[in-house]
Amino acid sequence: MGVAGFLPEQEMAWLAQDLAATRAPTVVFIHQMLDQLDEAWGSLLISNQDEIRALLASDGDVIAVFQGHDHDNVHNVLDGIHYVRFEALVDQGTPPSWAAVTLDPVNRTITIDGQGEQANYRLTYPAQD
Repeated sequence: MGVAGFLPEQEMAWLAQDLAATRAPTVVFIHQMLDQLDEAWGSLLISNQDEIRALLASDGDVIAVFQGHDHDNVHNVLDGIHYVRFEALVDQGTPPSWAAVTLDPVNRTITIDGQGEQANYRLTYPAQD
């Protein structure tokens, strides 16, 4: 079993302030997963992930969270926010994977064009749970 990380109070305050400074569609990038348990551990990878997700949802402008760590193609929608986990770039015994991401604020879409093992997604926002 591993040790879960967490976002300290000072960083949560910075995040809240940074999110409040704009009304533009916002994408958050994070290494660890915020949208589920780690099955191998049977626990959260970020111990205060519920608090972080509540902050992102309450902001109203966060449209997507791009995350990694587990290295699988996964897409979930929670509280109107897309949570996308990207395939590993390397070290999986497969050709390198990557994606080009396009945000179109006019059509309110996020297009992920995957290469290698990375899946393609065409997402609209706000997301529907």
